[in-house]
Amino acid sequence: MNPIRSKICRYVLVSLIFLVTFSSISLAYIRHDAELDHQQFQTHAIIIANDTWALNRGGAKAYLELAIKANNYQYLKISLPGEEEFLRVASPPLDGISSTLYNFGLIGQKDLVEDILHEEQTIGTLHGRQYVRVIFPLLNILVFLLLLLLASTFTLYLFFNRNFLAIQIQERTKSLRESERRFHDLVNLLPEMVLETDLNGNIQYCNKLAKERLKFSLIEENPATLLQCITTEDQNKVNQHFQATLANQSPELQEFTAIDPRNRAFPMLMRSTPITHDGTIIGARFVIIDITERRRLEEQLLRDQKMKIIGLMAGGV
Repeated sequence: MNPIRSKICRYVLVSLIFLVTFSSISLAYIRHDAELDHQQFQTHAIIIANDTWALNRGGAKAYLELAIKANNYQYLKISLPGEEEFLRVASPPLDGISSTLYNFGLIGQKDLVEDILHEEQTIGTLHGRQYVRVIFPLLNILVFLLLLLLASTFTLYLFFNRNFLAIQIQERTKSLRESERRFHDLVNLLPEMVLETDLNGNIQYCNKLAKERLKFSLIEENPATLLQCITTEDQNKVNQHFQATLANQSPELQEFTAIDPRNRAFPMLMRSTPITHDGTIIGARFVIIDITERRRLEEQLLRDQKMKIIGLMAGGV
């Protein structure tokens, strides 16, 4: 598996475990809070039972006003048998941030109903509507955590993916540099001279042997041209060879006379091929063989053959 996906999967798994745990705790807390609200509402009904039996509006009203302030009720009312409303007390409208949350549905409401008993007889009913300030904040926190999970997962994916790409780039760069080093080492070990030029004949690259045997300065310090390495008599022929290469005519192996750093001429064989990039010719590559030693051996062989012929003729006479 991709290491990035593995890390993200572990992170998501841990986050899901956290969310499930948080949800379980939240639901347990909400259920416990609802039970407390119901028990508290029953207590209100028990306390105001005597005032309701005695039809004491003043005492019941005072208690209901205190209950509204202490328990976030929107209103409380007492109704007598036959749906007759005995007393109703309402809280002031919500203001500030509570009003904003209420308008957006982030503060809910729940209705509560409890019978008012006096000596085990129902003498009335207590109705109430309470603001719910627990469940919605918990749900909001849960939604926020889910969004945070998604955002952090995406951020981690980008972070790990960036690191993974950076590692890949480093490895490929290292491999490319190793390939370049190997190429230069192999080219420098060749017994032939290797040159590369642009379309104008300016030398762009040469191996170690070419720098030692041909007359031009180092490319990095003083760029040279191909014709500077050739004797005046052969420059026209080399130029024709170069133009034929750029025309992709693949000229055959040809012999020319080059100049070494000490201005001494020596024979060489040249083979060339065009350099292309995206299908366009951008220069030429030359392989040059120094045939000085071969010429010396040929001349020595010729002299030996002449001496042998002279010897045979003298023997015949």
